[in-house]
Amino acid sequence: MPENNRYTLRFPFRLAPGQEFSNLDQPYEVDCFGLSLRLGSKGGLYFFSVAGFPEEDAGKAFIPKLWAGLMWALLHQGVSPDAEFSPQNIKYIDNPTEVAENVSRSLGLKLEKLDDGILDGSRPAVYDSLIREVGFRKEKSIRSSIRNLVYLTLHPSDPEAEALSRQAVTHSDMKSRLVLDGHVPGEDLGQAVTSIREIVFRVLKALFLKVASRER
Repeated sequence: MPENNRYTLRFPFRLAPGQEFSNLDQPYEVDCFGLSLRLGSKGGLYFFSVAGFPEEDAGKAFIPKLWAGLMWALLHQGVSPDAEFSPQNIKYIDNPTEVAENVSRSLGLKLEKLDDGILDGSRPAVYDSLIREVGFRKEKSIRSSIRNLVYLTLHPSDPEAEALSRQAVTHSDMKSRLVLDGHVPGEDLGQAVTSIREIVFRVLKALFLKVASRER
């Protein structure tokens, strides 16, 4: 079996109207050449899930091979599949379950949930949930630490403790966007710098007053 931190290719496809696979009440699974293949169906789509790729590019490069094998096998059975080939970018977010359900319900898109993100269930995707989950949990831990530091330091003496703790997290997210995207609108950045200076000042003042009161 492949290691848990390897990449998985999810390849969905459709059959022509009136055509379907039988005996797929439970997904069909097989191990072959170090990969774990799983054929199943969901929401009117069939999909191959191929786990065990050492890197993302290897999963993407396998898509044409998987399609060729699928076409060869099904055409010999008089069945014609249809699929997209371009892998999508996975959206990694805080609450994938809620977002996937809301967007699916509102727009009718076939979105599915990973441990830490969502994907369009009708398009190919290559993902590594474990590695992404570690990064996501680390980022979430940093955000939680910032929120807790500001709130617990200012509360209950500062009536704005809750609002300021949320602002601090927002500014932290802006920092992440600046690092990842390399750009944040100048006006937003200027406002954030002014705001975060005020938050830092109030936090340091509260900490100083707490230390001073203990030493009396």
